[in-house]
Amino acid sequence: MTGNASAPTVLPPREITLHLLGLVLFLGLLGLWYWLSTGARAVPTWIEMLQDDDPSTRIVAAEQLGQVGPAAKAALPQLLAQATGDGSQHANTTAATALKSIDLTAARQVMTHFIPRLQDQDAQQRRTACAVLGSLGPVAKPAVPALLAAGHDPDELVRRNALMALASIGIPSPPIVAALLEGLRDSSSLVRQTAVTQFAFTVPLTQPVIAALTPLLSDSDRSMATLARSALDTAK
Repeated sequence: MTGNASAPTVLPPREITLHLLGLVLFLGLLGLWYWLSTGARAVPTWIEMLQDDDPSTRIVAAEQLGQVGPAAKAALPQLLAQATGDGSQHANTTAATALKSIDLTAARQVMTHFIPRLQDQDAQQRRTACAVLGSLGPVAKPAVPALLAAGHDPDELVRRNALMALASIGIPSPPIVAALLEGLRDSSSLVRQTAVTQFAFTVPLTQPVIAALTPLLSDSDRSMATLARSALDTAK
C-alpha cells in the first residue's frame, strides 16, 4: 500500500441537505403529476384527447375514461359520438365499452343505434355493428335476435363478428349456444375457428356441446383440433 490512495469524498452537511431537498421536491412534483393525471381529475384531459386526429389516441382516451367509471359522465357526448360515428371500428368498440362502465342509458343508446345497421347494405357497416354490440356485453341482450340472424350473413366477417358478439352477450344462453354449434359447421374456416374459440375461452360447456366438440379432435384443421382440445379440457 502507498500513501497516494485517495480518500473517499465526503459531502459537507449543507450539500447533503440540498440534495435531499431536491429529491423531496422532485418526488413531490412527480406525485402531483400522478394525482392530476389519474381518476376523475384527468377526465378533462381525456375528453380533449377524444378529439385527436390519431385513432390510437382516441382509443386510449376512451379506455381511460372507462376505467374512471361514472365519475367520467362529462365525457358522455364525446364518447357517444365516437361510439356511433368514428371511422375506426376499434375506436367505436372502445368508446362503447367505456360507456358501459360510465352510464348504462348511454350504452343502450349505442345499442339502439347499431341494431338497424346489422341490415345495412354495406358489409363493413354490418361488421362494425356486430363488433360494437358485442363490446356492450349483456347490456346488448335485446340485440340477440338480430345477431342470430347476422350469423347467416353472406359475409364471413359479419358471421364471425356476430358469433363473437353473441358469446360476449351470453344471454339467453340456449339460442346463443345453438348459434355457436351451427357455426362449427360453417363453410368458412374463419367462422368455424371463431365458434370453437368461444367454447374454449368464453362459453361454458354442456353435454350437447361436448358431444359436438369431441369429433373435432381429429379434424384435419389442426387449429380446430387444438381449440377443441382446449375447450374439452375445461370440462374435466
